[in-house]
Amino acid sequence: MLAQNYCALGAGAIYAYSSTLIFQGNVNFVNNTGSNGGALALFAGSEIVIGRHAHLKFIGNHAKHFGGAIYIDNANHQVLATYIIVITCFYKLSDTFNTSVIPHILVENNTAVYAGSALYGGWIDFCTNPQEKLFTGPGFDSLFQVKERKSNSSVIASNPLRVCVCIDSRPECSVTQYNISAYPGTTIRIPAVAVGQRFGTVPATVRSDFLNELADGVQPNMHDWQHTQKIEKNCTTLTYTIMSPSQVTLTMIVAIEFLDTPDIDVMQAAARRNLQNQSIDPDTYFTNLLINIEVLLCPSGFEYYNQSMTCKCDSKLMEYGLNCSIETQTVWRKNPFWITTAEPSGEILVHEHCPFDYCKPESFDLNMENPDEQCAFNRSGILCGACQQNLSHAFGTSLCRECSSMWTLLWVPVIALAGIALVVLLIVLNLTVSVGTINGLIFYANIVRANHATFFPPNTTNSFLS
Repeated sequence: MLAQNYCALGAGAIYAYSSTLIFQGNVNFVNNTGSNGGALALFAGSEIVIGRHAHLKFIGNHAKHFGGAIYIDNANHQVLATYIIVITCFYKLSDTFNTSVIPHILVENNTAVYAGSALYGGWIDFCTNPQEKLFTGPGFDSLFQVKERKSNSSVIASNPLRVCVCIDSRPECSVTQYNISAYPGTTIRIPAVAVGQRFGTVPATVRSDFLNELADGVQPNMHDWQHTQKIEKNCTTLTYTIMSPSQVTLTMIVAIEFLDTPDIDVMQAAARRNLQNQSIDPDTYFTNLLINIEVLLCPSGFEYYNQSMTCKCDSKLMEYGLNCSIETQTVWRKNPFWITTAEPSGEILVHEHCPFDYCKPESFDLNMENPDEQCAFNRSGILCGACQQNLSHAFGTSLCRECSSMWTLLWVPVIALAGIALVVLLIVLNLTVSVGTINGLIFYANIVRANHATFFPPNTTNSFLS
């Protein structure tokens, strides 16, 4: 048993360099901790030979980086300067192997900080033996019994091979084309993750480039730093600021960056040829993520600038010192401005003084598609001078409200009689508005009502003062 071993820079229990490890009988790797390979690390073409009666257990091991139980070095999965992909098996069976006796290899409850809680590397689904051409013995799933935590999406992984989009925070590698719309100058956000063998998630650096060349040699662009971005071990948001003419559809390729080469097509074309020469379907590893971007016309309140290929604040708004944000498609409406777009010309109209009590007293971000957002008391229209649909103006206030039912008309005769009675009472008792307490009360009510916007919170009305 190899247990409780620790190595800060290597494998927790066994580090093999250009070696062959032969396992016979029972061998247990328990609770070891290493940098790459919590229990076992194979470098420089090292391999393990499994005897006919071998029973291996990898339980509770931990890697501070990759390969909680087993780590296979990039020598078994590498893209060389000539883009030659080298594939070899990290395991094989001994010459005395008997197909009637299947060795048992248990991998259980191992962990890795970055990727591959059970295994990292090894090309387990496409093992090619240089001497035997194709490995014909039992496959990985027949030999290895993996019982890792189901919530871990990176149980078996390898160096990053492709980029997948994320849906509901989970990799969805069946989606190879992702559609999105944007305005020139806005930033789109693509949730993505890098995966290795068996779609195990893994940290990676990705390269993104546009495939389009538009009319007159115009090339869509993004910020320089957005061409190369890093993806963490889980779903990560990739951001791209789209600088392009409007009313076009762009296609952007997002792929793993190998050797920091900017030319994705050249690298992958060579890599595909090498895989095909080894009878391996290259689409398994090089199905790139394509982002289809529909670039829209600039929204209301914005105009297109050729030099920067972005939507910026309309020049009419800038004359009044108003700011815009293409990211939110809003204009900073300052009180007491009233702003709208004339139809059908699309001309921007700005009035510096909205009528008192018609517009909201605060400043805020206004969506030009809905100019009524700046109106108070359910008002709408030019300078907020009308009421919203199905609402009527309340007498004595600036408020628009829903009309009462017809049953309220029955109160009209009662109110008329009460008015006559009130006049008679005033005459009989000689109560006038020019003297006495009534004069003071009415004067007070008029003053408060006329200045209710000062005495009461915005967007409120007090019908009793009317």
